[in-house]
Amino acid sequence: MSTAIPSTYTQEFALPEALPQVLKDLTREILRANPADIDVFAREFFENRLKHDHNQPQVTDTLVTEIEEVKLQLSEMTPAEIEDMIHGLFKEQDVDGNRTLDRHEFKQVFHKLGARLGLKTNDVRRILAEADCDGNGEISYAEFIPVAVSIIETIVAKEKLKESEQEKERVMHDAEQHIYHGMPPAELDEILTSIFKEADVDGSGALDLDEFERCLCDIRIGMTRKEVNLLMFETYSNDGMIDYEAFKPLCMKLLVELTAQEWLAPDQDEADLEGLITKLCLERDAEHIGKLHIDSIQEVLVSADLGMSLVQICSILSEAQEDEDSMVDYVAFAPRVAFMVHACQNYRERMNEKKEIMQNLHAGEGWGVVFGRDRDTLEAELQAAFEALDKAGSGCLTKLQIKDGIKAVFADTIDRKATTALLALAKTTESGMYQYKTLVEQAFRTLKGIVELSILYED
Repeated sequence: MSTAIPSTYTQEFALPEALPQVLKDLTREILRANPADIDVFAREFFENRLKHDHNQPQVTDTLVTEIEEVKLQLSEMTPAEIEDMIHGLFKEQDVDGNRTLDRHEFKQVFHKLGARLGLKTNDVRRILAEADCDGNGEISYAEFIPVAVSIIETIVAKEKLKESEQEKERVMHDAEQHIYHGMPPAELDEILTSIFKEADVDGSGALDLDEFERCLCDIRIGMTRKEVNLLMFETYSNDGMIDYEAFKPLCMKLLVELTAQEWLAPDQDEADLEGLITKLCLERDAEHIGKLHIDSIQEVLVSADLGMSLVQICSILSEAQEDEDSMVDYVAFAPRVAFMVHACQNYRERMNEKKEIMQNLHAGEGWGVVFGRDRDTLEAELQAAFEALDKAGSGCLTKLQIKDGIKAVFADTIDRKATTALLALAKTTESGMYQYKTLVEQAFRTLKGIVELSILYED
């Protein structure tokens, strides 16, 4: 008489709520068709049910979910757990306890195993093909179990590789739509072209390697040091000059790959991000007062090398609570910064979660304007307002003048968050003045970006 062996690996599997009804349907179909091979008939029944049963979507959806959960359980099981499961099935079939089974019994075991683990018919057949009978047509399952476990491990490994490749394809597709920091291809191309042309003082269409590297480090793109290094390694020129229009296609391709790699990489911990931001702020807080000027907070975000674009940084800064001297309590602000940086780094996941909301936003009639102005109108009005204040024509103003220029355009329609974000676009000079050129060029994109990112930041 066989004795049940207690197992440390036994798992309980929850049954789908819809399973009883589905089994009733299967029983009815078996009685109608009287198939020669019930196992094959049942498998085909479930496959057809999953593919074509549009009349009961809840049942179908539940079954799909349960099957996926079973596959997940298999992928997470250790070899010892798989071995224990197979051994248990053999023990159930081995009624006389002689530790051998005939071919039919052996086949029944592995069809049960296939159903339980979500194995395909061909996978089960592959396992059965390895079973050797003795002279009496019996199979000693104790000797065969390690072989079966090895085959199943191989099947699982291949399935994981397949799923990994499919995920990479999906990520690459998403990265092509939002190449870098959520910027679509046309927007990124425009920013790159603007940066390169600004650096190309003589209008030759080419930059030397140092100029080119400075362009890649421009805050408007937000590349990390590692990303800049990679692009520089891919840059080659016999005469030391780079034709940036010729380089742009390669640059765009590499940025797609970098974005996909970033999305596939493990998430950076939010607590670690908060600790990093706080540490960098403390290093700048020479007087140890727990506060930094908003400009210093911006410098911290840039120096942290987090791969944040200018629009993203401005959106984060718009959340800062400034006092009358533009000082920010960085300890209180750090958790919010960490949350928003984490959201930006997980742009793809957040976009998928908010997909319907974002689609409705972009399809709305008002998406092509901000504060009632299209891009050209907004740029023209901001440029005129700043030039009216810039008596010397230097392209620079004080921060107060920048604020006055913004107020002249928007009057009382703009809120504090949007104003803070626009101020962050103005580039600070060594003399403490603010260049307004980037503000004019990036204002429309930034104001729209604040709306998008605020949706992504929502819990």
